[in-house]
Amino acid sequence: MDFDEIKRRYTNDYCPILEQYSIDVVNFIEYLLKKADIDYLTIDYRVKNAESFINKIKRKSYADPFFEVKDLAGIRIVTYYIDDVIKIADIMARHFFIESDHSEDKLNSLEIYEFGYRSFHLICKITGEREKLPEWEKYSDKPIEIQIRTISQHAWASISHKMDYKALIDVPKELRRKLFRLSAIFELADEQLIELRDESLNLSEKYKKMIKRHEFDVPINFNTILDYLKEKKISDEWSIIAKKTELAEYKGEFYSENSIQRLCATLNGLKVDSITELDNLINKHKFEAVSIINRIYREIKQLGGQFSAVPNDLINIVIAKSEYLKFEGSFTWPGMWSDEVREVMNKNCHLNNLQNGI
Repeated sequence: MDFDEIKRRYTNDYCPILEQYSIDVVNFIEYLLKKADIDYLTIDYRVKNAESFINKIKRKSYADPFFEVKDLAGIRIVTYYIDDVIKIADIMARHFFIESDHSEDKLNSLEIYEFGYRSFHLICKITGEREKLPEWEKYSDKPIEIQIRTISQHAWASISHKMDYKALIDVPKELRRKLFRLSAIFELADEQLIELRDESLNLSEKYKKMIKRHEFDVPINFNTILDYLKEKKISDEWSIIAKKTELAEYKGEFYSENSIQRLCATLNGLKVDSITELDNLINKHKFEAVSIINRIYREIKQLGGQFSAVPNDLINIVIAKSEYLKFEGSFTWPGMWSDEVREVMNKNCHLNNLQNGI
C-alpha cells in the first residue's frame, strides 16, 4: 500500500470537502436543535489529520481505507442533560441515515461491572432527499461521526483519555475500586442534574401561579421578579413616571435581561427576600421617584456619563437611594452599569464610607 499516495490524495482531495461538510452539518444540527428548543453547551467538529488517518490504516490493516474508515469527519454535541442526549439522537435518526453496524449506544451498552464514558457514537450519512439538494449532493455517501454526550460524560471521557484507560484491563488492580467509584459519581451527577432541573421548573411554575393570583410571598430571583413586573405591569407604570423626568424617552425592551439582573443584585444587597417586600418598596417610594431620578441623572451627566430611562433601572436607583442604610460595606454595583453610574450611586448610597469602614 502506497501510504505517501494515500496521504497526498487524502490531503488534497478529501480534507477540503470534509472540512466544509463538517461545517454544513454543524449548521444543520444547530438549526434542528433550535427548532426542537434543546439547549446545549457546545457543538464542535474536527477532520482527522493525515497522520492520524495513516496510523489508523496501519493499526487496523484496512484494505480500502477511504471506504472503511468512518470517522474521517467528526462532530461532538455536548448537552446539559442526559435526556437531551436521547432526544438529539432521535433527531439525528430522523434527519440522517444511520449506519447501525458502525454506530454505538454507549449509554446502555456498558455492563454493571464495566466502567467507561457513556454517549452515542453515530455514523451518519445524508439522506436520499438531502442528496438531491445541489448544496448537499457533493457529500453523497460520505460518512460523518456524530458523538452526543453530556457535560459529565464529556468530563469523564476527557479524564479517562488523559489516563489512557480504555478498558478495565488497562487499570492497575490497586486503582480499580477508586475508578469505579469515580465513574459512578459522574453517572450520578447526570441523574441528579435532571432531578434538579425538573424540581426547579416545578418551583418556577408554582411561583408563577402564585404571582398570577397576586400572592407575592415567593422568594426573589430572576424569574419571580420578571413574572411580578409583567403581572402588575410595573415597568409600564414606571415608563410613565420616566416621562415626567429629565431623561430621554426609552424605546427599548422593558424586560431586558441585564436590567432585571441589575435589579436582582441590588435587592440581594438590600436583603430583600420576597416579592412581597419588593412590592411594598415600590409602592412606598414611587411617589418620590421623579425627584430622585432627576438628581441622580444630573450628577451622572456632570461626570460625562449617560443613563437611559430603562424602567427597571429607575426602580433600581430609587429603591437603592431610599433604602441605602440596609447596604453592607461589601456590596458593589453590577459591572453592567457604567463607571459614572456606579460612582454616583456609591456617593448617594454612602457606600464609599461603608467600604472604608466609616
